[in-house]
Amino acid sequence: MQRLDEELARFDQLAQSARKIQLTSERNLEKAARAINDAAESQRRVTEHIAQLIEAISNARTRHDAVAAELLITRDEVQARAERFQTQLGRFGALGKEAADISAQVRELGAIKDKPNAEIVALLTSVKERMAGVVAGAVTLAAEADAESMEDLARQCDSLKQQVQSALNKVSLLRDKLAATLA
Repeated sequence: MQRLDEELARFDQLAQSARKIQLTSERNLEKAARAINDAAESQRRVTEHIAQLIEAISNARTRHDAVAAELLITRDEVQARAERFQTQLGRFGALGKEAADISAQVRELGAIKDKPNAEIVALLTSVKERMAGVVAGAVTLAAEADAESMEDLARQCDSLKQQVQSALNKVSLLRDKLAATLA
């Protein structure tokens, strides 16, 4: 750009110089012809610089357009990934709510003293089935999250599965112990 500016200034100066020469003598005519030739050469260089500038602008536009197109693709990928992640987090939240509801139900069962063991065994069987559903859901969601490289979610699902599986084992032991007293 600077070379173009400099050459434009030189071209302007040569053109003005050629115009100012009085064409009153052979020497001045030769001087004017040289100034015109020098100005024409300068004009050729200006044209080259302009062509280079146009090519640079064209290349910049092409590069910009390519980067902008890639950015749009990336934006769409990020948006799709965020939506998928939100969907998976919603599923995880539902599993967590189910686990919390089961935990509340187990606490209520612990407070029951006056029901016959057969009723408690039936309630514990229901709780056990719900817990197994949460464990299975956590395993499935963890596998999906792992396959989709959602590492944090996969770890959270695995943690939930382990917690519920541990509680399920305790409920199963209690249920089996109470069921054995009925037989």
